[in-house]
Amino acid sequence: MGWSQHTLVGFLTLNNTRGIMSIHRCRGLGGNLAERGWNVYALDFSGAGLSPPWIDRTNGDHNTQTSRITEDLPSTLDFLLQKYDSVNIVAHSWGAVLFNAFLARHPEFIDKVNSCVYFGAKRRLQGRSVRKFITIDLFWKRLAYLLARPCGYLPMKRLARLHNESLGMHHGSATWMKSAKWVDVIDGFDYGEALKEHSLPPTLYFGLPSDLTADVRRFMLESHSQYFEGRPREIALLQNPKNTEVDVNGGKYKYMQLPSLYDHWSWLNACEAPHYALVDDWLATHNQQEEY
Repeated sequence: MGWSQHTLVGFLTLNNTRGIMSIHRCRGLGGNLAERGWNVYALDFSGAGLSPPWIDRTNGDHNTQTSRITEDLPSTLDFLLQKYDSVNIVAHSWGAVLFNAFLARHPEFIDKVNSCVYFGAKRRLQGRSVRKFITIDLFWKRLAYLLARPCGYLPMKRLARLHNESLGMHHGSATWMKSAKWVDVIDGFDYGEALKEHSLPPTLYFGLPSDLTADVRRFMLESHSQYFEGRPREIALLQNPKNTEVDVNGGKYKYMQLPSLYDHWSWLNACEAPHYALVDDWLATHNQQEEY
């Protein structure tokens, strides 16, 4: 049993992780961190990427958002914690929403997570942009329901070369995107209320000017609401859209805004990018674990 500085990074994203971590060539933040000495694990949720059974009309009503929170993530953390004393998590977009929901529902895992890094993490989408109107308001919240009904699932592989999505996952995410309350659509568990009772691990949030920055900020606020109820917690707030870095009281929770040359996906797909070093530094600063 010995101590290791660069022990583990786990990657979470709603779609498959091939763009973030590729074993075939230098591509993405995951591969970059692996070259920097981190042991990297990339998680594909059930039915996504390389994790069968893939979603089709025979199982499209299963594989819900709730099952990913209550089954996929607990089993993944249990597996990793058999080998490592604790973990670091890097998540993209809805993967971060699911992971914070998981910690709200399973707070016994909070102390096992050294730190988190979130890219474009947002739950309730209220920002306005042409891209958001087309992809979320028009497609995901409206047309997707019409496409999924005859198939029994959402055929994203044919439409956008992504993995197919289940009816349950689509309904859960679409509901959360427009709902003020963060409540499970199946059993009514209130994630927002649960998080008021717990302090999440140190978290670095990355946002983009073109990626609904206000929605990222909103997700930070509801995930770390203790700060606003008079409790001695540290959180970073985006007080000014022009700020590139903001932290409060030592930066346990920090927000950083990246240049507009990136978009929702490209900031994770490059072989090398300036913010990769920032991620490496954040993880190393908060990494304290023992490898078995």
